[in-house]
Amino acid sequence: MKAVAAGLIAIAVIAALPKQTESASVVAAKAFLATLTPTQKAATQVAFGSDQRFQWAYVPLNRKGISWAEMSPVQRSAAERLLHSVLSKEGKVKVEGIRQLELVLREIEKNNMGRDPEKYWFAVYGDPTASSKWGFRYEGHHQSLTFAFEKGLEISSTPQFMGSNPGVVRTGPKAGTAILSKEQNFAFELVSSLKSEQLSKALVSAEAPSDILTANSIRASLKDHVGLSTSELDAKQLSALKTLMKAHSEIQTNSEQARRLKRALSDPQITFAWMGSTKPGEKHYYRIQGTRFLIEFDNTQNDANHIHAVWRDFEEDFGGDALLEHYQRAHAPAR
Repeated sequence: MKAVAAGLIAIAVIAALPKQTESASVVAAKAFLATLTPTQKAATQVAFGSDQRFQWAYVPLNRKGISWAEMSPVQRSAAERLLHSVLSKEGKVKVEGIRQLELVLREIEKNNMGRDPEKYWFAVYGDPTASSKWGFRYEGHHQSLTFAFEKGLEISSTPQFMGSNPGVVRTGPKAGTAILSKEQNFAFELVSSLKSEQLSKALVSAEAPSDILTANSIRASLKDHVGLSTSELDAKQLSALKTLMKAHSEIQTNSEQARRLKRALSDPQITFAWMGSTKPGEKHYYRIQGTRFLIEFDNTQNDANHIHAVWRDFEEDFGGDALLEHYQRAHAPAR
């Protein structure tokens, strides 16, 4: 009898234990997938181990998944809730602002209907549950945002690419709009604070490249780790660097920002490198590079009014699993 009683007590205790709660992203992803037709779902949701998870781009082209253009109002609302579950207040504004720049480009390019804010796609990788490993991507022209989750926690938010064309809108009703102004202005504040001997180390080339150097590579890597070390910055300059890095992460939720910045700032070898002009309005490029992460920023195209910015994590990109390592070895081009 004692054994039976003990067993019943154990069952009661187990039943009383709190169940693993689903995160906002899991709830939103399930709700989004539930709105899709079988055909739409088959196109949108693929296995977490699919090679598709590693294929990303930031140029205007059709993606796999489901776009805003293909969604009903109900589906659009559910998709928006999923996207907003991983964004900060600032992130929601930036992400939507970049999408709406397609209409500005349409006018600049004399009614080019290929510039379309409806051409942004959602894709879900794996089965979103509180215990599984899964992820999703939101992508279109000048945006590629990839998120991965495991056991209810967000474990990766890179690659994170954001672009802005124009960098500053100069005409029309949106004149003065500068979506990525912090990422640019804070960098100029930092480089202008450098003393001559510091600048000689930070300025690694008088000519800026025409784009971010890692492009849309699966494996982000640069041959050289050059520039000015953070150990050579004074307290005010180091604070300015941290502010700049925070600007690059501010689209993420507060918790993900904190996690990402803590991880990056604990890197044992961080350098700041600049290429091109140090004068605003002229072609320039900079990067913040560690042993585990890389931030690149390029503003050279369209007479230095067309920005590309990316944050890569060498270990966490796409969720950072063994499959990625295999895919990198098998498919990544040599550099």
